[in-house]
Amino acid sequence: MPLLALLVAGLVLGSVVVVIKEGPPLAADATLTLKAARTAPGVAAAPSWPKVGQGAVAVTGVASAAASPDQGPVPIGSITKVMTAVVVLNDHPISMSESGPSITISDADVAEWRAELTTDQSNVPIAVGETLTERQLLEGLLIHSGNDFAHLLARMDGGDEAAFVAKMNAQAHEWGLAQTHYADSSGFDPGTTSTAADQVVLGRHALRYPVIAATVRKRATLLPVAGVETTYTPLVGTDGVVGIKSGLTTEAGGCDLLALDAKVGGHTVQVVSAVLGQRGPDRLASSGRLAYDLAASRVQEIVTVAVAGPAWPVGVLGWKGHRTALHVTTSAAVPAWPGSTIHSRIVLRRRPTATVVGGTIVGWLVVTAGPITVRTPMETTETVQPPTLIERLT
Repeated sequence: MPLLALLVAGLVLGSVVVVIKEGPPLAADATLTLKAARTAPGVAAAPSWPKVGQGAVAVTGVASAAASPDQGPVPIGSITKVMTAVVVLNDHPISMSESGPSITISDADVAEWRAELTTDQSNVPIAVGETLTERQLLEGLLIHSGNDFAHLLARMDGGDEAAFVAKMNAQAHEWGLAQTHYADSSGFDPGTTSTAADQVVLGRHALRYPVIAATVRKRATLLPVAGVETTYTPLVGTDGVVGIKSGLTTEAGGCDLLALDAKVGGHTVQVVSAVLGQRGPDRLASSGRLAYDLAASRVQEIVTVAVAGPAWPVGVLGWKGHRTALHVTTSAAVPAWPGSTIHSRIVLRRRPTATVVGGTIVGWLVVTAGPITVRTPMETTETVQPPTLIERLT
């Protein structure tokens, strides 16, 4: 704020008396001298797509999905259950410490489970009178891929399968999954179809639900009647693989929706990939390996960009006519996707109003590339002091 000068004129022994009152201290400002935005160098190579079926991959928060050229709706098997979990949690949200509402298994539920076993569906054993919580149902659904748990959740949430499936399709429409159609809650019905590109979008949305993100990382779950049930999803817990969900039916072949947490320059980067329609004797493992290779290849494309070093001025701090350069105390570098925009800005601890000694840490250089933010301490090069009262007046 400017000084408040109050001029009082009067005759005192034949002279004019001027009374000057100083206002609040003048705060320093800081200006970035680096480019506020820059483009990460390089051009990412095209992924190596599966020889059969289709694939898609995206670096979360950094790059839009790249997809193989043969995208078209195909059966997706038990990957369907990711959307089943989403709809249930939309209607019955639970925290990481909550179990949610419970259901009691009926004679009709057990009869349905036995009927599904005759068609070789993936199911979790249940018994009449057994009580299962929402969390247990979700774990049996996503970890052991229980078709019976999908139908139990659908009835718990929507009253019947048809009403629940309508919610699944409404959510798909809301998220822009234009080539996705759900015919059932488990994915056993070949009328449930999608594309690899749509499933990558779904996977990125689904992992924003903490309960889903935590559940798909598990290799096994303990259930009241079934006991320990393990995952069918390949590679979970191996080499940074989070999950998310696999699928296998005669019509769908081997399918895998995978998330990979990878370390790049000391930061975690998450990549989501999907592979559909794998054939052959080991379809499930093959789809998992192909999805992993797609994700890992994207990680290799990420570049680490040096934005500033201790010898580079990144900004100036001070007052008009009284300024000093600002430097980072250590190198500032950030992982970035080739061609993406890297943003830089200065954040002060507070705006100084008095002398700042050279070498004082006054704030941070904040560099952001997609979901990754790097904060590097920033210090003054020389001592700087505010303008004097006379300088401020003139």
